[in-house]
Amino acid sequence: MEIELEKESKTIQAESLKKKILTRAELLAIASELVTDLHTRTCRKVFRETQHDRARLAYARAATAAVQAYASILKDAELDEIRERLDTIEARRA
Repeated sequence: MEIELEKESKTIQAESLKKKILTRAELLAIASELVTDLHTRTCRKVFRETQHDRARLAYARAATAAVQAYASILKDAELDEIRERLDTIEARRA
């Protein structure tokens, strides 16, 4: 039973790694859509609060936090790639 669970866990992990990783451009598009939606909603001539506004704002905050975290991870990955490239170049020169 334990072996089956371990195999299933590894399969799930492998499938999750196959999921698409967003690029900076795709992340920017998501953030732009979020900003545009919020801006459009709040900049109408007459703003009327609806019963769904609190939930919408909560999701917008969560999405903003997710975009920030994802951007930070992308930046770290890009820095790691630059470090590796620099190390390779320095190794060639030495």
